[in-house]
Amino acid sequence: MLEKSVFDIYIEFMQIIFGVDMPPALVYICFTLFLTFIIGVIFWIFRLIFRWFC
Repeated sequence: MLEKSVFDIYIEFMQIIFGVDMPPALVYICFTLFLTFIIGVIFWIFRLIFRWFC
């Protein structure tokens, strides 16, 4: 079984959307925005959880 990183799975997903000939800069920009969004959502959830405890 092949282990894939998050970036490999993301590249496959982007190839489905944009096709094989997508620009590489778009991949890195979208991946950075995607990770920033995920980290922001995680911090937002933790902020809500700890607001209830304090």
